[in-house]
Amino acid sequence: MIHSLDSLSYLKVESMNFINFKCQDYNNRVISIEQEWHRIENGKIISTHYDEIYKIKIHEITLRELLIL
Repeated sequence: MIHSLDSLSYLKVESMNFINFKCQDYNNRVISIEQEWHRIENGKIISTHYDEIYKIKIHEITLRELLIL
């Protein structure tokens, strides 16, 4: 199924989520939606971590698929 989005903000589950474009390899393009969280000790932020909520893998459409559409 091909679906167009008006904005990348529709990918976010919540407004505080981050969109990470993992496009280093052209054949393995992924858009990852991540949520930030902090490890807090004694009222101070010790470290920051990101959990992947979901991923979208981008595949290149073939000529055959374009003809069907």
